[in-house]
Amino acid sequence: MPGPHDTIEFWLKVVGVIGALFALSLTWRTHAERATFEMIDRLYTLCHTLEGHALRDWYLAHLFCVGTTEYESAKKSIKESIQKRVEKEPGLAAEYLVKEKLFATHVFISYEQVFYQYRNTTRGLHHRRRRFLRGVLSYFTDRLISQNPRLLALSQMDPSGVSLHLEYESSQYLKNRIQKLQLAPVVDQEGPFKVTLEAASPDKNLCHSSTSLRAGSSDSPSASLRISAAGSHSPQ
Repeated sequence: MPGPHDTIEFWLKVVGVIGALFALSLTWRTHAERATFEMIDRLYTLCHTLEGHALRDWYLAHLFCVGTTEYESAKKSIKESIQKRVEKEPGLAAEYLVKEKLFATHVFISYEQVFYQYRNTTRGLHHRRRRFLRGVLSYFTDRLISQNPRLLALSQMDPSGVSLHLEYESSQYLKNRIQKLQLAPVVDQEGPFKVTLEAASPDKNLCHSSTSLRAGSSDSPSASLRISAAGSHSPQ
């Protein structure tokens, strides 16, 4: 039979094992919390990057609007503000269109980053982290993209997501999520730059000139020729 010394040694081992398990659990929890805080910081940094881009290139602010009313107000302000610039420098209109697509792609890639973080977070071990990621993912799918007429139009123009640099899985998730919301939102196929681009097109000015010529303006060369021809056949 074990003596008192053996009993004490046994309980000391039990206490040691319990202490080691508690320390291990505390270490894991601390690491998990630190990793969660770092993830939150990175995601907010991502959002600050998008916001900083919109602040730097203010004419792209319409892509950061949530809701039709806010979007249309920003779109109107942008069109009015850049019109005179484009009239002086017609090439700016095409530059604005390219930058608009690049910024929209940045938004979609940011959404995809959050999507894959959410999908690869274990439900049982990191339920708080997963809940936070689900909220951020909902911001992109349920608010920003699905309620921004221009972003929604760009996503519908490319259902596969290839031109937006999206993977098939994230593209389909976004598509299905928007369908489930059933918001019936306004879709803007043009954005604030299309009319501006057409106004600055040299082809439009050329067409306008040809219309003036066909109208027989007195200042046009054809009108002068007709007058000269009439003078040459006048009676002497």
